[in-house]
Amino acid sequence: MPNSILGRAVDWDLAYEKHGPELRFVEMAIAIEEENHALSLTPAAVELLLLPFLEEFERNETIAEETVKHTIRQVMEELIATRDSRDYGQTRSAFSVIRAWWGRWCDIPPICRPVQR
Repeated sequence: MPNSILGRAVDWDLAYEKHGPELRFVEMAIAIEEENHALSLTPAAVELLLLPFLEEFERNETIAEETVKHTIRQVMEELIATRDSRDYGQTRSAFSVIRAWWGRWCDIPPICRPVQR
C-alpha cells in the first residue's frame, strides 16, 4: 500500500496476517448478503464495512459469527432502503454505507453500542 500523507493508513496485508480468518469471515458475510440482495458493493464500501470489525479485532475482541452476520444483514437492508444518489444501478458505494450506519445508528453492534455517560 502506498504511504499516506499523514503516515496513517490501514495496512491490509498486516491486518490479514494478524486477523485473516476473522476478516475473511466478515468478507464472506458481505458476499453472501450481496448475493442475497442482488447488490454489489464498491471496494471502498467493503473496506468501510471491514474497518469497525478490524478495530475490534485489533483490541483483541472476539465477535461471534452470528453477530457478524446479523450486523452485515442489517447494514445491507439499510443499503437497500437508503440508497445514496451517487450510487449507480445495483452498486452501493461508501457513501451508502455511511448512510446505512446513520440510519441504524446504535442498532448495529459492534459498530455502535449503547452510549455510556
